[in-house]
Order: sequence, then structure tokens, then C-alpha cells
Amino acid sequence: MVEKATGIDRFLAEVRKFQETPAFRGGTLAFRGHPDHMWKLRSSATRRLVRKYGCNILKDDFRFSKMYVNYHFNELTQPARMNGYGLEDGNRISDLELLAKLQHLGAATGLIDFTWNPIVALWFACGVGREDECGREDEHDWDKCDGKVFVVNLNDTTKFQITPNGIEKQTVQAIFPRGPRDSPYYWEPPPRGPSAPRILRQRSVFIIGRPLIPEHVVDEIVIPAADKKEIRRELEERLDTNELSLFIDVHGFSVANCPESPIRRMDDPIVRFEHGNHSYQRSGYSQAIGEYDRCVNSEPDAWEPYMARGNAKADIAREDAKAEIKLFSDAQKDYDSALHCRESLYYGDEASINLIQITNEWKIFYNRGNMKAALRDYRGAIEDYDKAVEYPSVDRDLFGPIFFNRANAKACLCRFEEARMDYDDAVLYGSYEGHFNKANALVFLGDFSEALKCYRHKSLREGQYGRGAAHNEYAVQEILAILGESKPQVDTNRSNGQFHVVVRFASADRCQRSFSFQGNIGNARNFGLHHVDVPPGKGFSDDPDFSVELIGAETD
Repeated sequence: MVEKATGIDRFLAEVRKFQETPAFRGGTLAFRGHPDHMWKLRSSATRRLVRKYGCNILKDDFRFSKMYVNYHFNELTQPARMNGYGLEDGNRISDLELLAKLQHLGAATGLIDFTWNPIVALWFACGVGREDECGREDEHDWDKCDGKVFVVNLNDTTKFQITPNGIEKQTVQAIFPRGPRDSPYYWEPPPRGPSAPRILRQRSVFIIGRPLIPEHVVDEIVIPAADKKEIRRELEERLDTNELSLFIDVHGFSVANCPESPIRRMDDPIVRFEHGNHSYQRSGYSQAIGEYDRCVNSEPDAWEPYMARGNAKADIAREDAKAEIKLFSDAQKDYDSALHCRESLYYGDEASINLIQITNEWKIFYNRGNMKAALRDYRGAIEDYDKAVEYPSVDRDLFGPIFFNRANAKACLCRFEEARMDYDDAVLYGSYEGHFNKANALVFLGDFSEALKCYRHKSLREGQYGRGAAHNEYAVQEILAILGESKPQVDTNRSNGQFHVVVRFASADRCQRSFSFQGNIGNARNFGLHHVDVPPGKGFSDDPDFSVELIGAETD
């Protein structure tokens, strides 16, 4: 089974495109994420100066370069050293390392955080833990605007220079010269001091504009706003990427556990169950099953995860022919467990348990009947459908799928007259597909005139099965024209999952013709659980086409 490409997969595909282009091939790529694609690539120091003196200061490159050096020296490094912050383990550190230390604690510096890991940049681009462009924690909804990931090739020496080593070469005056330069510096901070864990986990690298970064050295990947919420969930569930994993120091740990932060480490079965449902809803069946497995392991007496896991396995089975027998069988076992454990549930108090059981128990029988039908245990399937339809709490609007699927099971046992009656009931309760399968059942019974009426029903002509109905209608018309007034003898059987119909009739001339028919519409989908938002299934495959063979012969 091939699951749909996720937002992370699509992003990494874009990264690979950069890696494969001649301009980037063999390069060392660094990345930075912005939750708003309108933000420019500017340092926090630049933003601070612009807020103080206005945007006009950026128009004069030479003047702004001088202001940039003065800001870093007079506002940051010199006062920091006077307060004793310029030492590490008793040793003097360079201005560059001091700026990195200050930035780690929230100061606005000329160092722009990049990372060697594109996933880290993606996390920031989805609006997680990011200040706005003015340095404030922004309260607006990041999911309403596209994000952006900047991509730079740091191996391109025509665009970037590596920062020289040595304290004397890493002074404010050296890294921020008093005149503008075209090529920015990049610097990989040494992992030491309190920020070492964060540097290693985030695979940090700093880009240093001198003072600004030219636009021509940077490429971009847009992160659509519609993908952000799903990507955040994928990053959390698939890759364990979150504040706690990226900001692994006491400062980051505390911020990640502020009152507004989500709770992550509590292995609560209800949370797991909801995560599983979210994965299921986006067709991530394997991930959903993994979450339901954890629910079952921690709360083996609650029936909802068994029900949900059975639905997910059934949907995988529909798309994986090699594993369908095992998966349908496993799903049936999950429904067995759900019925066994139905005295306990995640949602609702004791007073509501009986009500929820009554309103949902029939769905478990119905879904289990679908599994038995998929495994060709048609008698067992009929027994479960019988139990489902007998529940007084079943919403009458939902009777249609039960009668329809029961009719399909009866047809597979060649109990065509009983199947026809169930198709009638299915139609009565809104299942228009019942007209089509009823028409096929009438063909199996040899009642071609009534079958013709069913194929011509308006609801079929206007629905998705109109072409198949028209095809079968034409075949029936041909058969009726050949049979004339003859009373045929019809023999219908089923073998290897396919119907075979032989029609013998009296004819002055020996003749033999075969007509192709579209097979029955497959079973209606599994039901979910509305009170806990368990998704429904996707339905089951149609029966293969069948043929009607006419054999005319003289009679004595």
C-alpha cells in the first residue's frame, strides 16, 4: 500500500531538488524557517535598530555599517565584558562567541540562526516557538499565512566566506567592518557552555550579514499555510521534533512548559486515541494503528480503540491485496475484542455507558459482518447483519447499508430471492445502489423484464453507476429480443468469487451467445463512532463482471 505523500515528504522533495541542481550539487546547504513568507532575512540587531531609528537608516550602506559596529560594541560586547560575561571556564572568549552566548539568552545580535538540518528549519517555518519580525511573541494565527524556508549553499565561495579563527579575528570590528561587504560570513559555533546541547541538537550555524545579506545569495521554499497544522503534527508524531527536543537546556525546557504550551510527555490513552484518529483522517493508517496499539496496551478493557483499529486495518486491506486476508482477519478479531470489552469506554460517565453501548454496539456487529463477508464467511456475515438490524437504537436512516450488505451476502450464497427483498429494503432506506444489485439479482433469477426496469431507474441514470447500468440495460434488451416469448431455464452459480449464468431456451435454430454484465456494487463502508470521532471506512471492492450465456436448442 502506498500512503499519500505528507507535508514533510513534499518539503524534503523540494530540498532534494536543490541538492540535485548543478548550482547546488556538492554544496553544503543550510536552512532557516520563517512562519511568515513576507518576513525579510534580517538579523534581530537590524530589526532593533530599524525600530529605533526607522527604515531610512538602511538606505545609506556606509552609515548603517558604522552604526552596526557601534551597536554591537557599545550596546552589547563592551558592557557584557564589564559585567563579567565574556569569560567561559575562566578564559576570555571572542566577541563572536560572546555574541552567540548573548543571543542564546535573548539579545538582539547580528548573528542569524541557520541549521544544517532542513527539518529544524521546517519546524520554525510552521510557526512554532517563533517571535514575530519585531521580536515579540505574536498572538496571530500563523496558520493563516504561508511560511518560508531559506536555503543557502555555504560551499559557494563567491557568495559566502567562512569566519576566520582566533580571538583577534573575531572581534566586532573584524566581523562587522565599518564599510559594507558583499559576501556574508558563516560560522559554526563550538558546542560548549550552557548552549552546547541546543547547538548540537539544532545543528546550528550562524550567517553574519555585513551588515545585510544580499538577496541573490538566498533561495526559498514556500510552506503553504494549509499544510502547517498537519506538518506540526507529523513533526511531533513521526520525528519527535518539538521545543523539548530542540531546546534542550534549562531555559528551553522552561519555555516549552509554559502555561500556553501543549502537554507532550503524559502517555495518556485518550490523547493517544485522538492522535490515532487524526492520523486515520488523513489516511495515515499505519500511524493510526500504532497509536491504537498503545491505547490497547495501556487500557485493554476500553472498546473504542479496538473498533477504530479494526476500521483502519480494514482500509489497509482494501489497498493491499497481498495482506488483505490477514488484515481482514485481524480486523475481525478487533471487533470481537470490542464486543468483549464494551462495558468500559474512554468517553462519558457511568450514567452514559449504557446509552453509548446501545447506540454503538450494532455498529460493531455490522463492521464485523463486513469483515466476515470480505473473508467469504457469508453465513457468519448474515448473522452479524441480523444482530445489527435488530437493535432498537439503530437510526432508521442507517438501515440502508445494513440491508444492502446483507443482501450482497445472500446473493453470494445464491439466495437471490431473499437478496432481492433486502435490496428492496435498502432502497426504501435511501441506498440507491440497491436498484443496481437488485437488477443483477433479477438477472440471476431469470426475470429479465423486471431487471430492465431496475437498470432504468432514475437514481442510477443520474448517479455514479449510470454507465454500468446503461451497459447492463443494453445487454438485457438484447437478451429479451432473442428470447421472445420463450420461457427460459436459468441456472446461476458462483465459484471463485464470480457469478456464472446459463440461460437455456427453445429455439428453432441452434444459437449460442454470451453477454457481459457489470458485477454487483461492493459492500457499503464500515461505520465509525460519532461520539469519539472515529472515522468510518472507505467501502469494499465491487464484484467482478459476469457473463450471461444464452443457449438455444430445438425441443422435442
